Amino acid sequence: MPRDLDGITLIDLAGLGPSARCVRALADLGARWIRLRPPAAANRLSSEWHSYGAFRGAEQFEFDLKHPGARALYLRLARMADIIVEGFRPGIADRLGIGYRDVSAVNQGIVYCAATGYGQTGPLSREVGHDINYQALGGGLALNGRGAEGLPAIPGMTLADSAGGGWHAALRVLAALVERSRTGRGKFLDVSAAEGVLQLMSLAVDQELATGQPAANYVTCGKYACYGIYMTADGKFLAVGAIETKFFANLCRVLGLEHLVDRQFQFDAQEELRRAIAEVFRTRARDEWIETFSGIEACLAPVLAINELAHHPQWQARGVFVEYTHPRAGRLCQVGPMGGGKDRGAASDVSDGACHQVLRSIGADDAEIDALIASGVVR
Repeated sequence: MPRDLDGITLIDLAGLGPSARCVRALADLGARWIRLRPPAAANRLSSEWHSYGAFRGAEQFEFDLKHPGARALYLRLARMADIIVEGFRPGIADRLGIGYRDVSAVNQGIVYCAATGYGQTGPLSREVGHDINYQALGGGLALNGRGAEGLPAIPGMTLADSAGGGWHAALRVLAALVERSRTGRGKFLDVSAAEGVLQLMSLAVDQELATGQPAANYVTCGKYACYGIYMTADGKFLAVGAIETKFFANLCRVLGLEHLVDRQFQFDAQEELRRAIAEVFRTRARDEWIETFSGIEACLAPVLAINELAHHPQWQARGVFVEYTHPRAGRLCQVGPMGGGKDRGAASDVSDGACHQVLRSIGADDAEIDALIASGVVR
């Protein structure tokens, strides 16, 4: 069955974090994914084999961008591409002669996305960083709950790399492809993961800037008992998001706490409300409470452990988890493609097969390919 981006070719310069999330999303939507991995001697941080969907569907092989013969070959590849995604620090691709100006000179339709932590401009543009740094600068950590020592909690989910950077980049790429369909020209996209976090934070940021009220008092920051996490009798947890009064009333009715409904947003009553709700929830196991609240609109959900996710009936019904055979690890269960499709494509390791297949698609014959492999440009 045709997919959304069938006929679109993507070249990925094997970045991590934001750029890797971007190409994973675009490949899931149907783009042909050519992944050019650096040689081991480049000493770059590499991904675990199971990362990013085990690189399902990627045609990947080693490509030494610093080799004297690399630039000419790379630009031949770039001529047939629709999208290039890289995560180098600003200026590196230009120094190698493979930046946007070089590529657009041979392919004016190229959509070139540089997905980095802090973007191409500004005093931090060349600084190193990871997800926690981007969340910090974008304000995300400031709204997290506090641990026992009063420090902002460290988020386990890489929100800056994924939504702030990768999906932000993918959205920009898709918009650029639409624009190209009208103009025939591609463009350069400067995507910052930290700036993406700021966009994700806009509700809280705009509230504080507009009203002067601290964003930390925003209802979704855990200041109110109606929006929080509670432990159950079996040591598991429930997430409660009963912001609307009608949902909070339903919650209190089932818990036998109807007398607290009118105090839902009374600021000085929150500790009392939280204690009362917590005390009742600790009387039963998590799944008992889920059964009790079945069919009742109270905005309640179980806090699932990772090893519970694939077995939950909601995700089973949606077909979110799929099985496939990895060439080295055998049969695996992993999160399926974005959009719910089950056609994952084959998991991919570096292989001569992918190298030959891709290079033949730009007109190289076996003798030239063998010479490029022997010289060390590709492997």
